[in-house]
Parts: sequence; C-alpha cells; structure tokens
Amino acid sequence: MIDFLILVGVAVAAFYVGWGAGWKGRERRAVQVLHHYQQMMEEQQPQYERVEIRVERVDDMFYVYKAESGEFLAQGRDHAEIEQKLKARFTNTLFVASPDHLKEIGYVK
Repeated sequence: MIDFLILVGVAVAAFYVGWGAGWKGRERRAVQVLHHYQQMMEEQQPQYERVEIRVERVDDMFYVYKAESGEFLAQGRDHAEIEQKLKARFTNTLFVASPDHLKEIGYVK
C-alpha cells in the first residue's frame, strides 16, 4: 500500500513539475513571438524627416520656406493646394509650423 501511495505521490509531483515547465515554456514562447511582431512593425513604419517651416502671405498667395535655411518649398492659394504640392515633392517628410504663426497670417482658422 505504501508503494502505491509513493507511486501516486511521484506521479502527482511529476505532473505538476511537467505542467509548470510547460506553462513557463509557453509563456517564454509567447514573449518571443510578441517581440518578433514588435520588431516587424517597427521596421515597416515609415520614418519621417521633420522639417520646420515658415509661411508667408503675399496678397492671396501663401509661400512656404524652410525655417532653418529659408529655402523655398512651395506656394499656393490655400492649405489644400500647398499640402498637395508638398506631398508630391517630399515623401516621408513631416512639416511643422507654429500654430500661432499660421493663425496670425490667416493660413488656418
């Protein structure tokens, strides 16, 4: 009878050890898969160049320049036209301007 109880005890202990090891292995694999997908997503996201701009208004035209160098970038009658021209000319570029400046010259409302 004692042999049977020892055998059952060993079987139960082996079950819990195996179950715990399996659980840890599954958890470790899930973390590896998660890191792999995060790396893939980071690689697929486009990297944008950030360019600070200055907008000038002359009569009914807006002129866009690089704030740093004064280089001319685009011109147009409204926000949509300038945005279209900048997108066509510069890919993966994020243009940044002061909201107060844009309101001051009437570029945005």
